[in-house]
Amino acid sequence: MSGTLLKRQVVRQTDIVDWLRRSLVDVKAMRKRRWATEKGFVAYGKDALDFFKEMRSARSDRKKPLSEEERKQKAEEGLNSPYGQHERSQELLRKLKWKRITWDKDASYDEFAQRLVDEDSAFSKFPAFSFFSAHLVRDPAKSADSPGGSRSKPTNIMDITPGSLTSWFSQSNRSAVPSLEKYTKPAASRPPPVQVLWESGEVKILDTASPREVATFLATSAVRVQAVQTRIDQEQTTMVEDLDKARLRLGVLGIKFNKRDTSFWDDRDRHQDPANYVTPAHVRQFLDGALSRAFLLRYYLKGQHIRLVVPGKPYALDLAANEIQIPTNFAEYSFLSVHDRAVTFEAIVNGLFRRLAMVWFIVVGMLIGDLEII
Repeated sequence: MSGTLLKRQVVRQTDIVDWLRRSLVDVKAMRKRRWATEKGFVAYGKDALDFFKEMRSARSDRKKPLSEEERKQKAEEGLNSPYGQHERSQELLRKLKWKRITWDKDASYDEFAQRLVDEDSAFSKFPAFSFFSAHLVRDPAKSADSPGGSRSKPTNIMDITPGSLTSWFSQSNRSAVPSLEKYTKPAASRPPPVQVLWESGEVKILDTASPREVATFLATSAVRVQAVQTRIDQEQTTMVEDLDKARLRLGVLGIKFNKRDTSFWDDRDRHQDPANYVTPAHVRQFLDGALSRAFLLRYYLKGQHIRLVVPGKPYALDLAANEIQIPTNFAEYSFLSVHDRAVTFEAIVNGLFRRLAMVWFIVVGMLIGDLEII
């Protein structure tokens, strides 16, 4: 692009303390509105009455006889529920020594489990994968009529004449001339029997996978997948604990993100809306910035609800939901000198009090014991 002057514009986000100071009037108004909408004694009494009414209506509904369709639907929902899948998969899990196996509604779990149970001796030599989880999906190449092939059954022939069966067989195997008017989509090819998403540690197994294919996966990649799942499980447990710690130290009523306030690598919402999904790495980024200056942010955020948004989005006040939207990378734009003093103060408090809390407890106990002796 000769003759064109290209200018590079550097965009810098506002500091969170500066933004909170300029929005302090609205933030205080949100806090007052939240306190005004808190339930009182009368509201809790109404909720208790509604609860007992719902219990009575549920009991009366249970006494009503169910129709045949409702029974089938209820039984199907029970089998496909997480508890139903857990109960059905116990026999297979005892054979394979896995942690958990789940499956889609259209996947043939019974056929898959029966093939692996029949080959019990082939899996006895593998070690126990106590922290290994897998998900069963339907094979898209499997025929809807039968797993053996896609050839349709012969039509009902009333008068069987010599050569009729031979004509039907040759007609079904004869190559048809392609036509532009009537185009049929080719059959889907069979994907790999086992697919691994290494970022989330998710394992997808086809319901048509043979015992040899499953055994090959266990002998080659299952150990590394188990290590990834164990690490991710530990990170998620630590993240939940740190979220509770941040909520208490910031004095906020809740820290929310995403639709269901969850953030896991194997969450399906992450694939549906990756641009607005707050990942565990984003949550960790917010926790590191918030816990290092918790006393400073507590002055502005106490009694509020925080909604975490992806990095790059601006700060916002959601007046309808009474939430403060904060990007998870707010610490990268903390350029005021007050942050340095807050980080130093938090480091001193963590080093002298929080990490040495047991030591101070023992010292105070010894001092109290000496005073009692005196």
